[in-house]
Amino acid sequence: MSDESTTEQLGGQSFEESVLAQLTSINARLSSLEEQAEQKALETKPIWERALAEIVELRQEMRDGFGGVEDKISVLNDDVLKLRAQRRPATARVDQPGHPASESERR
Repeated sequence: MSDESTTEQLGGQSFEESVLAQLTSINARLSSLEEQAEQKALETKPIWERALAEIVELRQEMRDGFGGVEDKISVLNDDVLKLRAQRRPATARVDQPGHPASESERR
């Protein structure tokens, strides 16, 4: 072990003075980083606000668009059901024994 005192190892400062100097340095660096973070947040805030507004607008457009698609699918479904209902009596007649169309299909 060295015979040097702690004061000599710390460049003439007492241990407490050295710790306080380091804490002061750390505090200054932390304050600088906080200021930089705040400045960056101020710079990016308008970008995020614009992006959020665009997302909200896009969601509304999608709702409107899908509403139109739902209406078209409903109309298409109604048309298909009507066509099937109209075809049903004709199919039933063809399937009856003795019907001319059913006789020609069997040959």
